[in-house]
Amino acid sequence: MKGMKTELLARMYLVMIAFFLIALWLAYKTIYTNVFRGDEWRALGKKMYVREEPVLAERGNILADDGSLLAASMPIFEIRMDLKTESLTDRIFNEHLDSLAFYLSSSLKDSRSPSEWKAYLKRERKKANRYALIARRVDYNLKEKMSKFPIFRMGKNRGGFIAERKNKREKPYKRLAARTIGRYRSKNMIGLEKAYDLYLKGEDGIRLVKRMPGDIWIPVHRDYELEPIQGHDILTNINVRMQDIADQALAKAMRKHAAQWGTAILMEVSTGAIKAIANLGWQNGALVEDYNYAIGKPEEPGSTFKLATMMALLDDGKIRLEDSVDLQMGEARFYDRKMRDSHKHKLRNTTIRKAFEESSNVGIAKLAVQNYLKDKGATRFIQLLKKYGLDKKSGIDIPGEKSPFIKDAYDYKNGWSGVSLPWISTGYEIELAPIQTLTFYNMVANDGKRVKPFVVKEILSDGKQIKKITPEVADTPIVELNIIKDLQSLLRGVVLRGTAKKLQSDIVDFAGKTGTALFDYGTKSKDKRRKYQASFVGYFPAENPKYSCIVVIRDPKRNGYYGGKVAGPVFKEIAENISLNQKRVQMAMAENDSLDSRLIPSYNIGYADELKLIFDYVGIPSQNQTKDAWGVTVRDGAGLLIKNRRLKIPKTVPDVTGMGLRDATFLLESQGLRVKAHGYGKIKKQSISPGIKILGQEIILTLG
Repeated sequence: MKGMKTELLARMYLVMIAFFLIALWLAYKTIYTNVFRGDEWRALGKKMYVREEPVLAERGNILADDGSLLAASMPIFEIRMDLKTESLTDRIFNEHLDSLAFYLSSSLKDSRSPSEWKAYLKRERKKANRYALIARRVDYNLKEKMSKFPIFRMGKNRGGFIAERKNKREKPYKRLAARTIGRYRSKNMIGLEKAYDLYLKGEDGIRLVKRMPGDIWIPVHRDYELEPIQGHDILTNINVRMQDIADQALAKAMRKHAAQWGTAILMEVSTGAIKAIANLGWQNGALVEDYNYAIGKPEEPGSTFKLATMMALLDDGKIRLEDSVDLQMGEARFYDRKMRDSHKHKLRNTTIRKAFEESSNVGIAKLAVQNYLKDKGATRFIQLLKKYGLDKKSGIDIPGEKSPFIKDAYDYKNGWSGVSLPWISTGYEIELAPIQTLTFYNMVANDGKRVKPFVVKEILSDGKQIKKITPEVADTPIVELNIIKDLQSLLRGVVLRGTAKKLQSDIVDFAGKTGTALFDYGTKSKDKRRKYQASFVGYFPAENPKYSCIVVIRDPKRNGYYGGKVAGPVFKEIAENISLNQKRVQMAMAENDSLDSRLIPSYNIGYADELKLIFDYVGIPSQNQTKDAWGVTVRDGAGLLIKNRRLKIPKTVPDVTGMGLRDATFLLESQGLRVKAHGYGKIKKQSISPGIKILGQEIILTLG
């Protein structure tokens, strides 16, 4: 009996030891898993069932110089349905299923019939799908309409209606400056969208999502773990009216001459502010902004480069404009190559001024050879071209500007030859993008002071300026002022007596230079159609110039190919239309050297500093009484006061009175409001007061 008891105790102790060892092992594994590998397993569990997901911030707007929207993020929605929400009973679902299927079929651009929608919803409910896809890329108005469908009208918790807001980028003016504005894609941004992405993108938020059957991730709750912060707006120098003028004039020429591509740039002489930049090419028979030729297409400029040659000759004291040069009736030989003028003529000895005005290749090339060929003089010539900045980028704040190409003198490994000097002097064997040529001509218009072209002038947050981009203007002229005056007289002479004399205008005096570059001169085939690049670059008005402009048109195939016939008329149309707009205001405002107060615009909205500049320019007495970015004008006797006018952009209703309907509608709809309008003219009244929280309401605008 005692032995039996001892055996029993031994067995019990063995079992207890076994349990103790197992417990010890389990404790060890628990501690090891939680302490030493806890982060790893928790991360894996979160990855499998719950995770954090970024919420993209609403991108800032790109604005024209008057605050008009050039690019904005418009709200779009993805509609889903929670088919297993607790309040959606079988009775309610079955009772209203037919009606919901009918509305979905008739309202969505979906080919599914009511019976197919009904089958789909039944199938997803059977799967207990709490995140069934109904439609993607739904606009605000359709989303609001769908929220009133059967079942959906019960809301998210009772009817399972889920509308997730996303944003799509829109350009209200479509083609206008589209390539400069750019494209917003996460991996392939271009234009201002890329250059100012740091400001525009804002700060992304974070939300928790959980995994559902079918590997679908849905938000755990509607609140964000981290609220997204909207991006800043950027205010550009682009003027919508000027951009439209440039675009239309260029498009007309592109069609008339069946050209390959074209570009036109308009710049403010004293500051370098880009007011318009048009780039047109062809896609499927339509003109589109397909590439930024203005900055990304360095080509041999041809005769427009002759101004740089003249600057070097004058800067070095080699010539005077009334000196004589032999044009040899438009034909001369340099080493083994023959150079010709653009057309046959009988001119021999004539003034250098005349040679430039008639754009004589022979005359300009002979001057370069006579003065820079001996004693390695070409080195000095190239040094001067680099002194004028012709080997440097303009520095414009749009990504993609290509570097110019100016070959070094006597660098035979890189293409220098015995004919390089005469050919470079006339615009060949070098490459400049249109913006670089314009920057050089603008320097001449600006009395020799180089400016840096720029598109964006301010960064805004909630309508308030947080950063101002100031113009970069050289302190001193690149050459002496008397040389600049000679060059200005040459450019004016081209229009008065030379290759652009047929372009003279009764509306505006301008100065400039024609250019016609042959860009397939290396071909030996006699029957092949020669290809040209036509250009015109200059400034207006000729006295006290305000704007500089370049027009380049590549490969015109009909109705001429010379710069004076193809590109010159585009320049003239741009200059005339812009000048006409300004003169009409001046003529309306000025009568007997006094201002008729009845003609003063009593209510305008815009950026205060810009309004002040405009009113000063046209002679309207005005006083800026606001430190805010936005201002509104109020008539004060024979003048104007500019008072506070802050536009509340995000999440609250903005004040759009005084704006045009197109801008107001785009601004309001981009914030999720439904817009209705009555009448004509500017916005006189809005049905919802500014500053009210936006909840997707309908706003009625009264125009008058």
